[in-house]
Amino acid sequence: MHNLASQTGLTAISVNPSGVFINDGGRHFGASGEKIIISGYYQLKTSGAKLEFDTIDVRNSGRLDWDIGDIDTDVLKLQDTSRWEISGNASFADTLTMRDTSEIELRGTGGVLTTLTLTSTSSVLMVAGTIDGNLITSATNINLDGEIEITGTLSQLAAGKITAELGPGTASGKFTVTGTASLAGDLVLDLDGGYTPAAGDTFTLITASSISGTFDMVTVPTLSNDLTVKITYNAGSVVARVEIPGDLNTDGFVGIDDLNNVLSNWNQTVTPGDLLLGDPSGDGFVGIEDFNVMLSNWNKGVLP
Repeated sequence: MHNLASQTGLTAISVNPSGVFINDGGRHFGASGEKIIISGYYQLKTSGAKLEFDTIDVRNSGRLDWDIGDIDTDVLKLQDTSRWEISGNASFADTLTMRDTSEIELRGTGGVLTTLTLTSTSSVLMVAGTIDGNLITSATNINLDGEIEITGTLSQLAAGKITAELGPGTASGKFTVTGTASLAGDLVLDLDGGYTPAAGDTFTLITASSISGTFDMVTVPTLSNDLTVKITYNAGSVVARVEIPGDLNTDGFVGIDDLNNVLSNWNQTVTPGDLLLGDPSGDGFVGIEDFNVMLSNWNKGVLP
């Protein structure tokens, strides 16, 4: 174990996998454009401890333990099952990258979960990993390119934005939230490179104990064959589904079979948005609005 004294104007330095470094009040300041690579254990232990580098790269199961003190960086990268451990509430206002099942652990006191607040206008890339606590996003574009688990709650404020990749199988962006999810702001859906969606493809974007609010604006990719992407808000999930409006049996074509779905359930109360029961309008009642959705898209798509 090494206790580090103040060092300024450093070139790139590394904390090796077997290394343990305790910053007990020093200032470790990198020259412009330099970075620190942490593959071992680095701890900021006292209020006077400072870690200031343009890039902090935690990799190869490394641990960055922020008990107290200050971190000032333009880029924080967490990769290769690394961990960023934070005591108390943390506010991070620069570029954060999570990949390779990395983990952010928010360690509160008295059993109270702490909160990570993202307030930067920069992009935050989240590929895979866990946030052990609550996540609040404001004025931040979260690029969600894999599954991120949140053991607390998720709150996106009006200035926040989530950009989620849609891909085949499990290759899509997703938040799995143990607690509640409160939504506002923007949702942008992009296609994973080379992926061509088909009618009926479904993507679960968020799961939570409960969902409140909706995204203020949703931007979906332009698809061929009259396909579009519809967002559905359920009690405990937010789901994106590829469909042609009015294609109730999801065979890729709006025609007589879809008309029969509406007529066979006419004037019935059904589960809101259940296409097979004839409710493309999503209001939970099969009637003239559903007929008009189907009629306005009659003969669209490709015959099965």
